[in-house]
Amino acid sequence: MQTSQKHSILALILGSALLFGVLVNLKVPNGTLMTLGGLVGLLLVFLLRKTLAGISSKTAKRLVYLLFALMIVGQILVIHFMPVTIFRDPYRILSQAGQMVAGDFSWHTTYFWRYPNNIPIAYLLYGWFSLTNLCHLDNNVAISLLSLLMLDGFIALILRTIWQISKRTTLLLGAAAFFMLTPFAYTYYLQVFYSDLPSMLFLLLIFRAVYFWQDGSRAVKISRALGLVIVSLLAFLIKSNVIVLAPAFLLVIVIVAIRQRRLVSYLTVPFVLIGLGFGLSLPATDAIYQASHYQKQDRYEFPPSHWIVMGYNEKEAGKYADSDVDKDANLPSVAARQRYDIQAVQHRFKTYGWKRLIKLWLIKLAVLLDVRDIQSWYNAGFRQAPAWYQQHCHFYDRLQSMLYYLANMVLFILLGLRLQSWKINLSNRRDQVTLLLITTVLGYLSFHVFLWEVENRYGQLILPILWLILAFLPSRQTGWQIRQGWLKPVLFAGIAVVGAGGLVTLTDAVEKGEPEDFVVAAQRSQLSSMYNSKPDKIKAGSTISQGIYFHRPVNLFYTQIYFNSPLETVLQNDDTKQVYQLRPTKNDDIFWTRTKLPAGHYHLIVHNQTDRTHDIEIVKTTRYKVAGQPLEVNGQAQPNQSFIYTALDRVKKPQPKR
Repeated sequence: MQTSQKHSILALILGSALLFGVLVNLKVPNGTLMTLGGLVGLLLVFLLRKTLAGISSKTAKRLVYLLFALMIVGQILVIHFMPVTIFRDPYRILSQAGQMVAGDFSWHTTYFWRYPNNIPIAYLLYGWFSLTNLCHLDNNVAISLLSLLMLDGFIALILRTIWQISKRTTLLLGAAAFFMLTPFAYTYYLQVFYSDLPSMLFLLLIFRAVYFWQDGSRAVKISRALGLVIVSLLAFLIKSNVIVLAPAFLLVIVIVAIRQRRLVSYLTVPFVLIGLGFGLSLPATDAIYQASHYQKQDRYEFPPSHWIVMGYNEKEAGKYADSDVDKDANLPSVAARQRYDIQAVQHRFKTYGWKRLIKLWLIKLAVLLDVRDIQSWYNAGFRQAPAWYQQHCHFYDRLQSMLYYLANMVLFILLGLRLQSWKINLSNRRDQVTLLLITTVLGYLSFHVFLWEVENRYGQLILPILWLILAFLPSRQTGWQIRQGWLKPVLFAGIAVVGAGGLVTLTDAVEKGEPEDFVVAAQRSQLSSMYNSKPDKIKAGSTISQGIYFHRPVNLFYTQIYFNSPLETVLQNDDTKQVYQLRPTKNDDIFWTRTKLPAGHYHLIVHNQTDRTHDIEIVKTTRYKVAGQPLEVNGQAQPNQSFIYTALDRVKKPQPKR
């Protein structure tokens, strides 16, 4: 049996990719400063590692428990005082789930016909709402509770796993700080429920089961096998790109078989069970379609090639491309779209050439590793953030962005350097699983870089895997040691000076960075007319209104009413009784004003002064409030209805937009 240790080519490639992500992000605003801050942080960790390692496990765990309790308090405050307006895919899934709970299994828009991959998560959310409705919880509380349980369960489980694997207090405390003291615990994953967090949790559960596969009694192993099949099934239902697990397993099994000269690997049985889970997802999907009364519509559905053609849209850096969506949407069938997509990809390959293709691949990798806008993923701003936040919103937003960016850069640098020095011993179960984790990350990144569309949030799926790799890698015992008694105090003093200067500079950069538009109040949840959502009606002589708080002055307010609508639309300041007329834009359904509006309480009022019924855009949900204040129809409050509106403090020339 071979026991020699050698550098792993795959580990070197992943380490290089992570370090490349750090270098590319030097080009972002204040990127150089933040990366230098990350290096200072790493040096501090190096100098303090013995002190941190000297903390007893009991004390370290108490610190983690304290942080966890404080985190939960902070999360509850965020949920209560700072709800965001959720839009696009997560809202459409939430809306459909609520509709099904109310007994309506019809499909009112073309969204799910176009993207049937989101039906399983909508159905699973329907199941959760059905359960919570038995406890008389409205869907706002239910969805917040689900996000809180899943997010905090994920954080608790990954910290427990890191401790079980490494037994290093330094790593445990570092991971606790990463997950509980950064925007990870308080922004996107807490405020917006979508497929990303469940996928991260399922991947963590899969790799836990794989590593601890041989531990425990026979009954434990049987339950672990059953759990692995179920979790693999759910993971594939929620996000089909976890299919990269299959080739990753297969490659590692082949490598072990060649190097160890044995056909059956420790990973073989988990691989078969995961494959079984993936296979069962096909009949499970059909069962979900039947249970939800869903039938495919070829004239709307996009084929997998649609995401490939967007991935090779150079103008959009391989991200979601409206031009490609519009082109496919105008074609009559799935087959016609697939033919167009294949031709478009072939044309782009020929047009770009190898230099532009390589550049595009590197740009896509950089997109996957860029996390600066985590607080804006799938939300259009706060519904109406508290006044204290809005007074310094620019500072808070930039600070969140920089903090999470810095935390990820430290992780990338630390893991990238550790991977460059790691030597693998394939006779060791620990190293086999480490290689599997590395291969999975490389497979996932390669899938998106070379084949699929990319978004910033997609790259976060590898986050738990990166932390597991760091836990599996041995702690470095060799290297430069500081032995001179006078050198360490000098280094600490130097780092303190540099760190203080860097903090002042960074704070100044946060305060004086390029100003950005700020959403003062918004309600942008909607099914969208682009998916053929049906408008509501306003009867002749009727009045519909809704209260809105502005905790900060506004210089652009707009609302969706209906294209070419004759309805009178005004915004009234309830404090001064001043009325502001909203005028329609050309060729759109937007009514707007760029008048400077002082902070205060307002009412958006729509009058139908004509003698007939007219169409109007109103959001209606089931047991879910999308706005801070209810819609009022002829004076009658409708808590689960709302206008679609946005109030902005814009620093650029005000222009309304959808």
